[in-house]
Amino acid sequence: MQNILVDLKKLGLLILICLFMSPLFPYTETEASYSGSYFGGKVMVKESCTCSPGDYLLTISGPKGSSGTYLYSPLAGTKTYSRGTVKQGSYLLGQYSSGGSCLMLGTPCEPITASKGTIKFVGTSF
Repeated sequence: MQNILVDLKKLGLLILICLFMSPLFPYTETEASYSGSYFGGKVMVKESCTCSPGDYLLTISGPKGSSGTYLYSPLAGTKTYSRGTVKQGSYLLGQYSSGGSCLMLGTPCEPITASKGTIKFVGTSF
């Protein structure tokens, strides 16, 4: 019986220590470290940036303000999850930051500004 009381006292003391220590380690969300806006929708047009190899200007049709053009630029740090490819007709979900332009062939190369911004990371449906 005494062993049980000693164990309960130890448990109580441990709980009190944890309660007093918990404000020192507040809960934080990893996602809070990202800055930018979220988007989602179907890729209607995938246009190659002819003067920026590997970059694409994507026209996306999506809900709640997601529709517009986005710059997909692996060289600028766009991370692609899931299948790793972005195809016309696939559905995307991700995050973007404002700014970004696609350089298209002209004399000289002409920048075409993405209406929404540059994709930071994206997941694809296929």
